[in-house]
Amino acid sequence: MEETGYAAADWKELGSFVVDGNCYCNTMHLFLAKNAQWVKPCRMDETEEVQVELVHSRWVVEALRKGEIHHLVTASAIAIALMVG
Repeated sequence: MEETGYAAADWKELGSFVVDGNCYCNTMHLFLAKNAQWVKPCRMDETEEVQVELVHSRWVVEALRKGEIHHLVTASAIAIALMVG
């Protein structure tokens, strides 16, 4: 809710993954929040800029297939969430 204004009661832990294989550091802890609902506007400080875009999962799958999601951490997190979803 802090970053987006959305909250969910249904959370599933998807695992922890090392982001930097060379140094074996920077662990990403991945969670899937299901049935999230908008609760309230979030408060950001002057250094933050967040834009929430709601898209259908079919769009995300197609974007992954087409290689339109270029950031590996993001692509893998989405793929794991879709597999477990």
